Amino acid sequence: MLEYEIKINEKTFKNESKDNSDFEYDKLDYLLDLAPVCLLYKHSLVIEKINDEILSDYAKLSYVGTTVLHILDWVSNYSDESFSQSISFYRDKNQINNLTLFSNLIQDLLADFSEHNTNSFLEKIEMIDIKCFHQKIIRNNLYAIIGFTQLIKQQHNFNIKSFNELKLFVEDCFMHIYKYLNKQNVYSIFSNINTLLKCNCTTKQICQIVISSGNQQSKIQHKIEDTCQYALAEILRVLSQKPATQNMNLLKDMIEQYCNLIYSDTLKNFRKNEHRCCAILEKNGDIYFSFSGCKDCANSKGTIINQELQKFITEVNNNLFYGKAKYCYFSDSVKRYIDEIDTGYALLPSSIEYKDEKKNKDLYSCCERKILGLYPNLTQFNMFVFFSPCNRCLPALYQQYTTIHSFVTYKRPVNYISVTDFSQKEYEIVLEKGIFLCKHTNP
Repeated sequence: MLEYEIKINEKTFKNESKDNSDFEYDKLDYLLDLAPVCLLYKHSLVIEKINDEILSDYAKLSYVGTTVLHILDWVSNYSDESFSQSISFYRDKNQINNLTLFSNLIQDLLADFSEHNTNSFLEKIEMIDIKCFHQKIIRNNLYAIIGFTQLIKQQHNFNIKSFNELKLFVEDCFMHIYKYLNKQNVYSIFSNINTLLKCNCTTKQICQIVISSGNQQSKIQHKIEDTCQYALAEILRVLSQKPATQNMNLLKDMIEQYCNLIYSDTLKNFRKNEHRCCAILEKNGDIYFSFSGCKDCANSKGTIINQELQKFITEVNNNLFYGKAKYCYFSDSVKRYIDEIDTGYALLPSSIEYKDEKKNKDLYSCCERKILGLYPNLTQFNMFVFFSPCNRCLPALYQQYTTIHSFVTYKRPVNYISVTDFSQKEYEIVLEKGIFLCKHTNP
């Protein structure tokens, strides 16, 4: 069980439980979502003024913390048996060596597609031992590349057309291999964990250790887990300090140390751009808050059925809002306004309440719409969220708010792992040619 302690606005949340509940990870996940939004709320309403740069760095570090937490959760719950079965894809260390060689060649080729580099690629591609690959997808694509390069080599004079044909062909074949490897989740995940958390083991070593020894396999898992726990503890320690100028150097050091968890292009294979959000709404001193993607159905008296979740929500309310805020849970009155289609979304002729549809609860789980589901007449409010409202929520919020405050602009599709701008922003929702858009108003 994960032990943690985090302070939000000088109020302490901690878990020292030794039971086997799976909910503790979610609690910290929610708190890491809530911490920057709560700070944004207090800052924007001049309850507590904070330097803009500090607020941005605080949000960024909180987001890094969620990334570390998700990796830790995955590693901690990954059984030895599933670990062995997944990694057994790499039975032969020569496969790893050859794939590494091939990948490096591709990167060099695409980085500098010149005649000299192309000739070097044509020479080195034949060094790859294709026979060691037992997977037909990999082997067939490599054979195809070698066959195509042989045709290119027969053209004594390279030209732009030849370069482009080879580049496109190799890119296409390599993409087939890459997609196949991504289905073998373990290679990409452990490569990410190793690179991003400084485990001092190469991916090849991890694979070889796992293949060669079950005991060593357990050690490498524990090493990754220990590294994650250390990183998370440091992040929570910095987040728990009162944001102030004197803490900026420490905060920036922490961000620098762990920011590659967010910015790595390869990490998106693990995170899959998933994100969760929380919302705080304020109107004339009344406060409403909610978490998205939270299993928080309530009984007829408005008490959340999950007792542990109800206790957690009460703790948040008492600590951060003096017990006066209204927590907004999932209700049958939450509305859906769009159909999600391959090209984006289509606006429905009229909204549908969950009680009239009773399917795919995820379509109704956004924190903003859960608040409006319980308080449909709530208008002219200030709203504070980590991500700006998504397409699902824009119709519900249109012309209902006063100001929308956020850190990160929602887009679909988007690679949230590559987000670099965590500055506080304000938004407006507009309707243009039948499409709702959320626009940043203070660039």
